[in-house]
Amino acid sequence: MKYEYMIDNSGRYVVPWARTSEEKSERDKLFVELFGSRPIVVSPDFWDHLMGKYEVKILEVENK
Repeated sequence: MKYEYMIDNSGRYVVPWARTSEEKSERDKLFVELFGSRPIVVSPDFWDHLMGKYEVKILEVENK
């Protein structure tokens, strides 16, 4: 599974809106395990806006 994210100027992890509540829950759990905090979820429009300011990173994990 691949998850897009950004790190803002304050060091917070920012992610786009998840397609399902299960995907959001799994992603949140993963971010807590790997990075020690839950990401900030933003709307698709705001995500598009942020793409002009920050580098999009990819977190790739094996499907369990």
